[in-house]
Amino acid sequence: MSVPTIDLGAWRTGNEVTRATIAAAVDEALCTSGFLIITNHSIPESMAAEVREAAHRFFTLDAEAKAALQARVGERGWIPPGAEANSYAAGVESPPDMKETFKAGYYADDSPMANRWPDEVPTLRSATETYLATVWEVALDCFDLFNDALGLAPGTLRGDASATESSLNINWYPPLDMVGTPRPGQFRVGAHSDFGALTLLDRQVGYGGLQLQTADGDWIDAPHVEGALTVNVGDLLARWTGDRWRSTVHRVLPPSTQDPSEQLLSLVSFCGIDADALVETLDVDGPTTYEPILAGDYLRAKLQAIDTM
Repeated sequence: MSVPTIDLGAWRTGNEVTRATIAAAVDEALCTSGFLIITNHSIPESMAAEVREAAHRFFTLDAEAKAALQARVGERGWIPPGAEANSYAAGVESPPDMKETFKAGYYADDSPMANRWPDEVPTLRSATETYLATVWEVALDCFDLFNDALGLAPGTLRGDASATESSLNINWYPPLDMVGTPRPGQFRVGAHSDFGALTLLDRQVGYGGLQLQTADGDWIDAPHVEGALTVNVGDLLARWTGDRWRSTVHRVLPPSTQDPSEQLLSLVSFCGIDADALVETLDVDGPTTYEPILAGDYLRAKLQAIDTM
């Protein structure tokens, strides 16, 4: 299963032949693996580093301070350890995922889904808001690139893209010497496919890292390119393409005895589409034709499934 590296900047600025070559490579990769590595994406490494520094300060606050921002799965704020088990989205029982999450989105402060920020770490808000704005521009470029790869009329995928239905999950994977030995079947993130349209992941490599499931059911370590984004298809985009493109099952391994002090921070940008958008299978030679579904209904059902609280 090949996960190629794609130069997004070359596609942005390239001539017709270059853009067509890159679009064809994207189509082939998303048909087979559902994953890409994106370089030259315009998000400075220093920007992600600022988010990680502030997030680490938040996650290492005392429990009382974090509990003031506690939220349920899908809400904005702090999602504590034990609150989420991603394997349930696929109907597989497992112990809860071994992580904590801070979730923020694009909602205004007076929205019913307003972001909630810790007073103790004021830089978390400024760093996260800057990152959100920048990564959304990359997401729009990806929607346009994917549009080219499918040979759709200009703007087809971007037309339903929605910043307000997108969010950033900052996932903290604490070290083994803090969380203890994993229970049987327990992972930092259990095996699942992503629920939305498109995911942009800035991750740190480690023993307890990302794995992808092949079409044969085997597990392989995801490739890692320093400074690059890992990009994958979500369920709604797979439905759009009638499974021409794979929404690939993946997981994050539990902490390892090879490095009991290893802790990782992942920046997971879920780039969504309008909740009221009707997701209908497009005519792109996919093997499946799905019944139309409202994007918001699909996402709510999946989030409810993985919520263990």
